[in-house]
Amino acid sequence: MAKKELKKQNPDLEINILDLISKFDPSKTGKYTSFLVKMYRKYLKTERNNSFDLTTDIFGISCDNKFEQFLIDGLYDVFGGSENIKTLHDFNQHLQDNRIPTDKKDITKYDDWSELQKVVSVATLKQKEKLLEKEVIKVMDEQNWLFVRPLTFEASTSYGSGTKWCTTSNNNPDYFYRYSDRGVLVYVISRTTGEKYGLFYQNKYIEEKEFSIWDAVDVRVDSIETKMPFDLLKKICDYMKNEKHNFFYFSEEEKLKGLTYEKTSELYQNEAPFVNYIEPELINLEARAGQLTQDTTFNEATDVDLIEETYTEDNLPPF
Repeated sequence: MAKKELKKQNPDLEINILDLISKFDPSKTGKYTSFLVKMYRKYLKTERNNSFDLTTDIFGISCDNKFEQFLIDGLYDVFGGSENIKTLHDFNQHLQDNRIPTDKKDITKYDDWSELQKVVSVATLKQKEKLLEKEVIKVMDEQNWLFVRPLTFEASTSYGSGTKWCTTSNNNPDYFYRYSDRGVLVYVISRTTGEKYGLFYQNKYIEEKEFSIWDAVDVRVDSIETKMPFDLLKKICDYMKNEKHNFFYFSEEEKLKGLTYEKTSELYQNEAPFVNYIEPELINLEARAGQLTQDTTFNEATDVDLIEETYTEDNLPPF
């Protein structure tokens, strides 16, 4: 629908900032409005100089002035932040590349962001599954349900797109590496609806091993609340309980990335390192100090067995 037609249908959204500011003027003549405008401009100048323009820097939204930028930032929050805005951008790209089914192309038919995210999820899976096949372990692909173990951060963000899982957060990649080191991490995706679940079986650093299921909005759910077939759920549970943690299967390059994030992250600066290799030739002192070199090597056949488990039980963030 054209912008001109939308304006006709939504006249209440045609708002003038000066009119809004004048509502705070207690006089009948509007004599205080000029002062309120001055205060508003002063506030904008301070806030804009001290803030990071997410919408402008990440999504390329242009603003003519600081007033517009201020309102745009407010709408950014109204729309649910970067995840939802990115979903809309992804939908537009998938639509142009003809990856959206015909009956799902009309954006006016969607009632909420979650519906859009599920459609985008299926389209993204079609786009990236082949490209990322070497960066995951495909555990099962049955009854239109895909079960994968991400072995790279890129695979985690791609297969977990549209979710609120901390293991897919671009701002804190170290969550992905820590969960991968602490247990078996599996993403479950419906090929038909785009429904997603995160499964985690923590088998390290705790006395009692724990299995958990998380929905797309990062709420822990019971198995009977999921839409996964019971036989597949039982099969994947049995598989996870007999498997090594994901970090074991990482490439040398991905292991080094994990160690790099360990050194640079502020989230766990007071915790023990999530991998504590005791063979000096595996990681030299410079590497342990955060200056990882390209010639640092791992022996995949033995390295994980050399990990010294120094953790005591601690509280992981929501999945």
